[in-house]
Amino acid sequence: MAANVHTTDDKAITPATIRWVKTHVRSANQTQTARADQTLAKGSSNQASRTALVVALLRANNIPAKEIGKTVSDSGYFVTP
Repeated sequence: MAANVHTTDDKAITPATIRWVKTHVRSANQTQTARADQTLAKGSSNQASRTALVVALLRANNIPAKEIGKTVSDSGYFVTP
């Protein structure tokens, strides 16, 4: 993931990470939230699981992030870098 971003700027990594998840993880109709590693391995998940994956990837890049809600916005994610 980080190799595809080509930057160390937190403000550039955050939207690039969100775009990567949107591009590579398909939406699925799941009732339970999966762990980030499960979502990444499966390649599809519900919105809550995709959000958890974005948060995990940002944290792996040393960017503080947390989920701040369960309601889906227009962008589909709730993360605070």
